[in-house]
Amino acid sequence: MLTSETRKRYEAFWARDYDTRAVLWIEVPSKAAYLEPPSDMTERWENMEYRIKACRQYMQNTRYFAEAIPGTWINFGPGVMAAMLGGDYAYFPDTVWFGRSPIMKDWRDMDSIHISRDNRMHRFVLEATERILRDSAGTYRVGMTDLGGAMDILASLRGTEPLLTDLLDAPEEVEKATKKLDDLWETTYSEFYALNNAMGQHGMTTWMPIWCPKRWYPLQCDFSAMISPDHFRRFVLPSVDRGARFLDHSVYHLDGVGELPHLDMLLSIDRLDAIQWVPGDGKPGCGDEGWFPVYEKIQSRGKGLVLMGVNSSVEMLRLLKQFSHKGLCIFGTLSCAEEAEEVVRKAAEYAS
Repeated sequence: MLTSETRKRYEAFWARDYDTRAVLWIEVPSKAAYLEPPSDMTERWENMEYRIKACRQYMQNTRYFAEAIPGTWINFGPGVMAAMLGGDYAYFPDTVWFGRSPIMKDWRDMDSIHISRDNRMHRFVLEATERILRDSAGTYRVGMTDLGGAMDILASLRGTEPLLTDLLDAPEEVEKATKKLDDLWETTYSEFYALNNAMGQHGMTTWMPIWCPKRWYPLQCDFSAMISPDHFRRFVLPSVDRGARFLDHSVYHLDGVGELPHLDMLLSIDRLDAIQWVPGDGKPGCGDEGWFPVYEKIQSRGKGLVLMGVNSSVEMLRLLKQFSHKGLCIFGTLSCAEEAEEVVRKAAEYAS
């Protein structure tokens, strides 16, 4: 599943170096790669026979190039840890929504927030993870579920608008809650990481399928797009810094232009390895030249750069020609093998 060459190139990415070229994740799926999903939302998300069949059908009908590794990840929505702690959730065709009916009406409710195997979602995600890992038996990658970040989890439990008000009216309660959620996050992460190791995965991936031989995870705070840099510094930065110190490696998921005012603070975190840039809905994609100054800033500060959804060989090649290959990782889906092979070949030329 993971060749020595692929392993070496991913290790070079984490070291902010490169082994002949940047890390490239290129897939070329055929029309037969996609299995028709059940119409019932609970079946679509919880029928593990369907999900394993869909994963296998996709892998069997997709060609993988460069560092792309066949596999899947345990997707139960972004920030599923909120549901694991008792928050509400609702299934939709392409995602799971959390926090539509917040459970924290008062800050005293935070005392009852805890990890419990009696929680249905916690138990189900663990069981689903174990089942897919067992099916894989080390033959394909299985990425850890999307736990979310402490502040995003808190927003799901408390409600986004009330939490925004709390930053002004109850800042000490927010800080206290965030620290508790960081504790719970580390415990939950360790539980899933131990399961990953026990089932013979040999390193790990996440919803962001970068392979790592040690503990890693994407750190994030989508809530931060709605707050000032001063509030980010007080309420979010300590949590991100703690996560980067807890993990062996980390990438920050910088989601949208609303988060750009916080970039300099993120780049100051020594243990943070890289930034993944997501332009956001309605904005030009990652391959657009308008984002190049952002990429230049990230690389100039010695951080890696992760770009996903670059689904054009022209844009891939432009990025590979323009930017250092040290700590650079580009993901994309292309239409044919010839395009993929050309990108891989020219990437080596541009890096030399």
